[in-house]
Formats: sequence, C-alpha cells, structure tokens
Amino acid sequence: MVAVLKFSDMDYHNLIDLLVEAVKVTEATGHRPSVVVDGRTYAPYDLTKVAALLPHNEPLNERHAALVATIFGRRQRGYGRTAYKLAHRANQIASDTLSWSLIHGGATSQKAEQVVPTPDELTPLIKEEIDMRDIAGEKSKAPYDRRIGEIMLRAKSQMEEDEFQKWCEKVTGKAWAECRKYIYRVQAKDDGLTSKRDINPGLTIRQFADASPRFLYPETESCLAAASIFSRSLPTGNFT
Repeated sequence: MVAVLKFSDMDYHNLIDLLVEAVKVTEATGHRPSVVVDGRTYAPYDLTKVAALLPHNEPLNERHAALVATIFGRRQRGYGRTAYKLAHRANQIASDTLSWSLIHGGATSQKAEQVVPTPDELTPLIKEEIDMRDIAGEKSKAPYDRRIGEIMLRAKSQMEEDEFQKWCEKVTGKAWAECRKYIYRVQAKDDGLTSKRDINPGLTIRQFADASPRFLYPETESCLAAASIFSRSLPTGNFT
C-alpha cells in the first residue's frame, strides 16, 4: 500500500520537511509516497512536481539546512535546488529497490532468489529508469545508465540477437547504436577495463576484442577502431 503524505501549510518553504519525509519513507519501504498539497494529489513518480512548488532563489533557513544535512551528509543551499535533489534521491532509492526486486524475484539483498524476469516484466522497469534518467542532472545519470544496461543484459539472455535488438529499440525508443552504449558501460566495468594499465597496446584490434569478448561485440568495428586509437598512447600492460 502506497503511503500518503499531506501538506496544508500556507508556507511552501516547509515542503522541504515533506520531501525529507518522502525520502525517509522510500528508504524504509522501497516505495515512494504519494503527496497531497492543498487538496491536490501528486503521484509517487511526481515528486519533482512537488519540488517545483518551492521558491527557487532563496537560501535555506537554518532549520531546513540542518534537516537536509541529515539526508545528504552536508549542508545544501537554495530551496529550489535542494527540493529537486530530495525528489531525485527518493526516485533513485525506489529505482534501486525495484531493480533488485525484479532481478531477484522480490527477495531482499540478504535472501535473493535467483530467478530471471521475462522481457515483458523488464520493459516497464527500463522505461521507468529512462524517465528518471531524463530528469536527473548530468552528473547523476551514470547510475541510471548502468542499471538500464544491466536490465538489458537480463533480457538478452532470453532472446536471439536480432530479436533483442528490436526489443531494445522498441522499449527505449532509441536506435540500436544508442541502446548498446548502455550495455558497453556495464560490460566494460565488469571486465575491469577502466584503467590504462589493463590495456596492452601491442594487441591487434581483433586480439583486443578476443581478449575481452564480453566487452565488445564482433560486429562493432567502430568500437574496435576506437580501442586501437586509444591504445596507441598507453603504456604496455597485461589483461587481468
């Protein structure tokens, strides 16, 4: 059951208190609350609309600054920016919880059941991640990109390559060239290819791909070429 938070104060600065409570509820339950402001109901996915109600160009008062610091671990500045950060924090917590639940059959991180959700079950999850990514700031997009890639890989294990590509394009509304970027980010991290020491410039383009088959697809010549150009300026090292 979705929690409901109500606000009837005339001073909209105090919506900060409500958004802090929304974050705490999401942390405790894994689900964002719906919000009622002056009789108008905002759905759980509309917390950013609640944040938009706050004045944008005013600094936080001392009480609110101290309260918000309990969420972010440091003091924040203006009401508007802080309100959006709180809404995004609740969205991210809910997204992480939903990702784990779908991937592990509704289990907690302590007792995960190893089940594989179907592509149809994964479709709404990817769409929600993309929606959250679109409203996040540039510096906050990376976690969403990673989760989108992880979900795509879950679906890929259940489909042929052509079917998977069409599914990705349909679900994301993006061309395949854009879809596979999400997957590369996940696979590059899994293979540990984030350090210059991990790449041997003595390898040919094809050897580079063969040495890390999960990182590059055989048909991705553009990525292979990029890898060759990148490796020319790197010190000699070995794959681990």
